[in-house]
Amino acid sequence: MSSYQIAVFADGAESHAETLRNAIRRNFADLGISLDLLALFDDKAAATRDRKAPTVGVDFGLTRYPGASPALSGLLKEATMGQQSAVKSLQGAQAHSWLGGLR
Repeated sequence: MSSYQIAVFADGAESHAETLRNAIRRNFADLGISLDLLALFDDKAAATRDRKAPTVGVDFGLTRYPGASPALSGLLKEATMGQQSAVKSLQGAQAHSWLGGLR
């Protein structure tokens, strides 16, 4: 299981994406963070990430509209759903508190 998940959507900028991946690996090594804790995904592999773990997405978006990438669209949709879930949880906790449930 990775602690750091990064999805890199090259979208026509493969050389830039590879430069970014190499820089991330190098910076991890410089900081003494094990590369075993890092998972880098491309467009095709992004669907295999751990959906419960935080993920950072990078889209170079050089050749097409970001919505054209199913993997990127899925990542954005899941992020939005996660925010909605977090808001609902917070609202539930607030309502419970207002009813005197939390002291």
